[in-house]
Formats: sequence, structure tokens, C-alpha cells
Amino acid sequence: QEEEEAPQEEPQEEEEEDEEELEEEGDLLKEGEVRHMLLFFMCQLRWQCGMIVEPRRCDATYRVYRTEAFDPRSFDDELKRSKLETEDLAACAGMMLKFLSGPAKGDRWVPWHCAVCEQELFLMEEVRSRNELSEEQRFAAGAAFSASRWVPLWREAILPNLLRNDVDVAKRPEEAFQRGSRVHRAMVSWRKQGHKLHTPSFNCYPPRGASGDKFTDYIAQRHADFASLGVRAFALLSAADNNKDDTTKEKAPPTMADLDRVFRAQPRVGPTMSKVFLVTTHLWYPQLGILDDACEVGDGANSAFEFLFKKGKKTSCRKKKLQHLFDYLAANVDRLEPRFNPMLAFVAEHTRKAFPCIPAASLADNLTIYDLQVCLCEWRKFRKNVDHRRSILNHQQRRGLASKAEGNAEAAEAAPRPAAENSLLK
Repeated sequence: QEEEEAPQEEPQEEEEEDEEELEEEGDLLKEGEVRHMLLFFMCQLRWQCGMIVEPRRCDATYRVYRTEAFDPRSFDDELKRSKLETEDLAACAGMMLKFLSGPAKGDRWVPWHCAVCEQELFLMEEVRSRNELSEEQRFAAGAAFSASRWVPLWREAILPNLLRNDVDVAKRPEEAFQRGSRVHRAMVSWRKQGHKLHTPSFNCYPPRGASGDKFTDYIAQRHADFASLGVRAFALLSAADNNKDDTTKEKAPPTMADLDRVFRAQPRVGPTMSKVFLVTTHLWYPQLGILDDACEVGDGANSAFEFLFKKGKKTSCRKKKLQHLFDYLAANVDRLEPRFNPMLAFVAEHTRKAFPCIPAASLADNLTIYDLQVCLCEWRKFRKNVDHRRSILNHQQRRGLASKAEGNAEAAEAAPRPAAENSLLK
């Protein structure tokens, strides 16, 4: 709890395992778990369309994550138009409501396209789009946001005062958030009103003694540190070629590894927090292709591998497990879940129309390794906390058995009948 003193310093996140080669012979993945994961991914697309995209298109107010606004008709109509199954997805509604009111409540939920999760969408609409700020200031503010990742705090207290502040958040981040500054006073006032200073979507580990008013000081200092980190990362980005296809520039764009080193140089930033910075950076600058070929794997996605990979099989570090899963899905998704690719393209197109402030390339219409990594975390929460017995597959299995029975009956009906005289033969 944020009010309590931490018993010890924030633990460092675990480092990557030693590199190993994947076992080449034999299937490493459990197909039943993969099918369950893909059905959940379909639900993610359906609820993104019905709870974020469609409400947004019909109402200009901020209505993200209101389950009562859920309207899946356009998604379901597209499936029906393509003569694809809808009943199994509708049958998952109860489980999805349990998911969205429990482990994925509020800003804990990340839909298929992470650019429209509550936190990233706030950055896109209310920080990245601020023309009164320079590009460096926007990026520094976006990095500072990860110190709390709490949208209400930023929307009501921090961002308005950053915009009114005479202190440049990119040039003097320490001064922008220091004790007694306009932003710090707003944070103190916000907390005195009983509001949170940090998202509940992940844990905050303040150092010993950082409780009461000192907790506010700690969170403010964390914002200053992350703004400084954003400035260092922006220097790397701005020195690079911002057009991946332009060969006239000398400097190549930074790789994921380059940025990961910058982010991890900050104390107490490990794989999970680095992944958060990397995903935001990739979404803001998709033309650089930072996560096109690889993605940092957070602890949540790593836990999902325990469900997906067979016991006793030789596996490798996190990144190679993710790559193996991505390659497997790329080769088999049309067989395992033929609705996925066409409906992903459908949802991507509608999401782009609803949110023109988001770069189109950040709303991919095909399977990407970074969307897969983020949604693995969501599936792990669903699989572990909601659907322990993979019951959402039951409707699919019943439909499969019914279809098989219908097929057998049709085949028997179409089979040639013996001649009348032959029926008397022994």
C-alpha cells in the first residue's frame, strides 16, 4: 500500500536467463492452451471494438472502459457477413465481465491494440498532441508519466500545471517537480483530497521512511527522474534517422537494445519497466520500427509461458520463447483460429478512424510481436484468475461436436443406398 513504509528497498527485477537454443525437434507448445489464448484474443478484439471504438465514434465524451457502453454489433455483424461463428464469443461475455471487473478493472485492462489502453490513449490524445510543447518536452512529459501512470492525477493536477509552469520540463526536470514547485503543490493538494498518486495496475515500492507527506515527495522525485530519463532517450532518438526508409541520412535509427540500455541505466528500472518505456516509444515513433522484430518481455508475459510450454521441454530465455510463440502463430493461426486475421484487420481499420491522433502504423492490422507480448500479460491474468478450467472453450467444443454429428448425418444421408434386392442377401 502506498501509505505504508516499504520494509526494504525496491527489489531489482530479475535479469534475463542465459541464452539457450530452443529444442528443434518436437512441439514445445500445448495446442489446447494456444487455442484458449487465441479465443481470448478474439474476445479482446471484440471488447476493444465494442467498449472503446464504437462508443467513441457515437459519443465525443471520454467513455473508455465503461462496460455499460459495450456495443459489439459492428464486430458481430462483420463476422456474420463473412459467415463466421459469433456464438462462442457471445458466450464468453460473462467471463469477460468478470475479467474487466476484477484483474483487468479500469486502467489494468490493455485491449489488443495497446495504443488504446487507458494510459497510452491519454498520452496520445493529451500529451503527444500538445502543440504548445516542443517534441522534446512532449517526450520528457510522456516519460515522466510512467512515474505514476495514473491518468486522473495527470489530467487534473500534473499536466495543467506543467503547461502553466515557467519551468521547461525537458531542460530543468528537477526544478519542474521539486518540492514547492507548482506541480508539487498540485500533487500535495490532490493527495490531501484523498486521491491516489499512483496507478493500482502495478506495485510501487517507496524507500523506507517515504510515507505520509514524504510519499508525495518520493513520487514527485520519481517524476523528475523519469523526465530526465526521457530527455536522454530523446537525444538518442533525435540523433537518429527518423525515416527508416530514407537512405540519405547517415545515422541509423536506435534499436530496441540501444534504448533498453538507456532505460535500464536508470536505477530500479528492470525488464518490465523498460518494456513500458519501449512500448510507448514504439507507439509514438512507429516509423523507427523499434519493436518490429523483437520486444522486451515483462514478468507477466513470462508467467504466461508456464501455461503455454510443455513441462520438461528444453526452452530458452524470455525473448526466444516469445519469438518461438510468434513464429508458431504466424504459421498456424489460420488453422487454429481462422477468424483472427480478418477481424484484426477490421478492428484496426475502425480504431484508426475513431482515433486519428494515433499513428496508423501503431494500430497494426496484422500480428506483431509487441502486441502479442502485451496481450500475453492480459491472457495470463485471465487464465490464472478467471478461467482456471479453460471453460470458454466448452462452447466451441460443443459446437464442434454438433457440427461433426451434423456432418456425419449429412454424409449418411448422401451415401448410396443398397438396391432393394440386395437387402435380402445374407
